[in-house]
Amino acid sequence: MSYGLALYGVDRVVGRAVRTAAAALVTLALVTPAVRASWTVISLHPSGASQSQAYGVAGGQQAGFAYYPGQGDRAVLWSGSANSLVNLHPSGYEHSYAYALGDGQQVGYVYADPGNYHAALWSGTASSFVDLHPSGWHRSYAWGVAGGQQVGYVGDQPITIHAALWSGSASSFVDLHPGGWYYTRKPAAWRAVSR
Repeated sequence: MSYGLALYGVDRVVGRAVRTAAAALVTLALVTPAVRASWTVISLHPSGASQSQAYGVAGGQQAGFAYYPGQGDRAVLWSGSANSLVNLHPSGYEHSYAYALGDGQQVGYVYADPGNYHAALWSGTASSFVDLHPSGWHRSYAWGVAGGQQVGYVGDQPITIHAALWSGSASSFVDLHPGGWYYTRKPAAWRAVSR
């Protein structure tokens, strides 16, 4: 089984391919040059990881996560090969995930504590991590990045969800939720950045 999760231009797709071996499920992150009907699969799966997935692709790089037994999920960045992996995971967090990238930045979220997720921003290294989580919200996620801005959503308990826009810091948070609507999510935020 395989999935396409993101497309860049007309010739790059990232996703995951799943294979079973000895009843164990292994998920591989992959990047494929899409040349009409012929595909070349490049495994991005890092050594030591039992699972990896790529969610975003742009400018010759891929963003996703790798699961390392005993360590948890780690946001990662690839440049077209498994050996190019950069571990983006910031210290002090249990798990991290990268979902999109563009203009030298990567976005996703980190698991801060039980049930508390924080939108995350990186610029190619773990030490560049910025916690985008705005005060007053229980959880936040970043799903897209372009032109120095990040989009996603914030949530409160039990189900309040508002589209969100950042410009590189938690203090730059803008609530994009239109009055009179029950909830908004990333589609409204994507349009805000796509202008």
